[in-house]
Amino acid sequence: CEIGQRGCASLASLSLLENQESSLQYLHLHRNSIDDESAIVLAASLAKNNKLTWLSLRGNNGIITPGWLAMLKLVCNNTSINDVIESNHTLNSLDFSSANLVKAAGRVLGVDDANLLRASLKLNETMDKMLAARRKVLWSHAR
Repeated sequence: CEIGQRGCASLASLSLLENQESSLQYLHLHRNSIDDESAIVLAASLAKNNKLTWLSLRGNNGIITPGWLAMLKLVCNNTSINDVIESNHTLNSLDFSSANLVKAAGRVLGVDDANLLRASLKLNETMDKMLAARRKVLWSHAR
């Protein structure tokens, strides 16, 4: 199945991802022709989501710089300290191994931002979301 841009927009418009009452924890979008615009729509709809922990984006080779930046901003928006605190601290997997995530994102984001994405996802595994937020603030604003 290749849902692409229209499918991602439909997911977002259904409020499945934005709804605080949703119990959706896993979303498998492996090899679904997701491109940058689709990734941006997904990231925006997940900004306030506190249930989804696993999002499979493997095999979506259309995600390049803007799409990976949207995923990074989703889990660690380092525009300001307040933006980091307001980032998503629940999503902890994009269904890549750490090395493959850094490799996939690193090609377009650079190693520092790819590592920040990997580290932010790893931090989101903790049950203490405030601790995750504090560490992200330190990491993203110490450079």
